[in-house]
Amino acid sequence: MLDTPARSNRSHRGGENPLLRGFAEDVTERKTAEETLKQYGSHLEALVKERTSQLEERNRQLNLEIAERKRVEEILCESENKYHTIFENTGTATLIVEDNTTISLANKEVERLFHYTRDELEGKKSWKDFKLQEDIEQLMEYHRLRRVNPEAAPKNYEMKVIDRFGSLRDVYVTVSMIPGTSKSVVSLLEITHLKNMERALTKSEALYRNLFENASIGMFQTSPEGGFLRCNKAFSEMLGYESPEEVVSSVFNTATNLHTTPENRDLILSTLEEREWFYGEIPHIRKDGSIMIGKMAIRRMLNSDGTIAYLEGIAEDITEKKKVEEQLKRYAEEITDLYENAPCGYHSLAEDGTYLRVNRTELSWLGYSREEMVGKMKFSDLLPAEEKALFMTKFSDFKKRGWARDHEYTVIRKDGSRLPVLINATAVSDENGRYLMSRGSLFDNSDRKHAEESLLEREKELRVKAQNLQEVNTTLNVLLDTIEKDTEELKERVTTNIREQVLPYLEQLKKTPLDEVQRGFLQIAENRLDEIASPFVKKLTSRYLNLTKREIQIATLIKDGKTTKEIAEILDAKKRAIDFHRENIRKKLGLKNKKSNLQILLRSFS
Repeated sequence: MLDTPARSNRSHRGGENPLLRGFAEDVTERKTAEETLKQYGSHLEALVKERTSQLEERNRQLNLEIAERKRVEEILCESENKYHTIFENTGTATLIVEDNTTISLANKEVERLFHYTRDELEGKKSWKDFKLQEDIEQLMEYHRLRRVNPEAAPKNYEMKVIDRFGSLRDVYVTVSMIPGTSKSVVSLLEITHLKNMERALTKSEALYRNLFENASIGMFQTSPEGGFLRCNKAFSEMLGYESPEEVVSSVFNTATNLHTTPENRDLILSTLEEREWFYGEIPHIRKDGSIMIGKMAIRRMLNSDGTIAYLEGIAEDITEKKKVEEQLKRYAEEITDLYENAPCGYHSLAEDGTYLRVNRTELSWLGYSREEMVGKMKFSDLLPAEEKALFMTKFSDFKKRGWARDHEYTVIRKDGSRLPVLINATAVSDENGRYLMSRGSLFDNSDRKHAEESLLEREKELRVKAQNLQEVNTTLNVLLDTIEKDTEELKERVTTNIREQVLPYLEQLKKTPLDEVQRGFLQIAENRLDEIASPFVKKLTSRYLNLTKREIQIATLIKDGKTTKEIAEILDAKKRAIDFHRENIRKKLGLKNKKSNLQILLRSFS
C-alpha cells in the first residue's frame, strides 16, 4: 500500500495535503500457470489432429484397396462370363481336359456327340473312356508331349470315338493348350458322315456324283498343277462365286488365285507326298477379296504308275468359328494376365492346405518359384510356429462355412524375412457340398500393421500426457477459484473506497466556485465513478471481456444519450474515431441489425 502527496493548485481544509492510496498484488505465478495450461492445451490439440489425420489416411488407403479388389473381381467375373458364352457357342463339340485326362468342362455339342449329360461328363469321365483301346497309347504320348513341348505333338488329327451306346464316330480333332496352365482345349468336328461318304463313293460313282453335287459342305477336285477340275455348289458359295463353273473358269492356280500365300499349296503337296490325307486350316481369298478360313481334308488320287492324278477334298467354312476361337483365346489370355499380375496375391489350396495354384504376384512376394510351391508346399509351411495352430483351426472352419474374411497372418519368405498379410477366400465345392479347393486373395498388410503399432504407441503417449494435463488442470482450477474469490473481494473494496473516499470529496469540490466547463467535467467524473461502482460497468466488463477501456468510456456516454459529436468533444477525439468505436461496440454486443438501438441495449445493463 502506497501513500503519496497529491498535487493541487488550491489549498485544502486544515492545510493538509490529500493522499492517493492504492494496492498491488503479485500475479506472476497465476500468469505462468495460465500460459502453461494454454501450451499443454495447444500441444494436446496438435496430437489429436495428427492421430485423426493418420486414421483418415489409413482409412482412405483401405477404401482404395477394397475398391481395387472389387474392380479386379468384377473384371474377372465379366471375362469369365464372356469365356463361357463363347465356349458354349463355338458350334463344335469343345471340351477342356485336365492334366490327369479328366474332362473338366464340356459344351452342349459334346452332349450331342457322346449322348452324355454334362453332369455325367465333367469331373467324372476321362477322354480315354471314348477312345479305341488300340489308340490310347499313342494319344497318351501326344497328351504328355503337349505339356512338355506343345510343338512336338500334332495339333490336328483324325480318330474314332465311342459314344454312350457303343457306336463309333469319326471325328477331326484340334487340340491346343490353355496358356499358363496344364489344361488343353479339345475341339471335335464329327466327320462320320464324311467318312461314310468316302466309303459310299468308292462303291458307287453315281452316288458319289450326287453327294458331291448336293453336299452341304464344300467339295472339290484340283489338278496337280493347281487348277480346279470341279467343285460343288457349297464350295463355290463359300468362295463367293455364283456357280461351280465360275470357280473352274476363274481360278487357274490355287497357289496364287485362291490361297493367301503360295506356301499353303506347297504345304499341302509336301504333306500328301508323305501320307494319304492332309488336314489343316487354310485361308482362302474370296471373290470379293475377303478372307475365308477353310478347314480342309484333302487326299491324293494316284495314277497306276504312282504319280498324283488329282487332289480331292472337302472344306468347311470356319471363318466365324476362328473369330470366336481367337476371342476365346484373347479372353483366356486376358483372364490369365489378370490372375497372374493382379495387385494382390491369388492362390488355391487343396483340402489339406497344399498349394494347387498361385499367381505371379504372390510368388514374387514370397520369393519362391511356382515349381517349388505348387503341389509341394502347404500354406501352413509359410507360417511361424505360433500361428500354425490358429491357421489349422480357421482353415477347418473355413471349409465348413465356405468363406473367410480379413484373416491376419505373418508369412515367412524364402529369405527368412516376415510379411504381414490379410487373406480373404471362398471355397469351391462339388454338387454334394464336398470341399474341392479354395480361391483366396492375399494382401500385403505391412503398412496397416505399422500404422496400428504407431497409433497404439501414440495412444499410450497421449494417455500419459492427458493424465499429466488433468493433474495440472486440477491444480489450476483450484488456483483460479482462489483468484476469482480474491478478484471479487478486490472489486468490493474498490467500490467501497470510491463511495466512501472519492465521491465525498467530489461533493465538496462541487461547492467551490467553478465555471460551466469545470462543472461539466466534474459531473462526468462523478457519473463515471458512480458507474464504476454501479452494476452497469460491472455487467459490461464481466459479460463482454473483449471491450477496450476506450470502448467502455464511449459506451457509458452513449448510454447517457450523448451524440457522436458531443462524445468527440468530451474525449477530445475525432468524430470518425468515435464512429469506428461505436461500430465495434455494436459488433461485440451482437447488434448486427442497423436498426437496433445501441443506447437502449446499454441502458438495459444499468
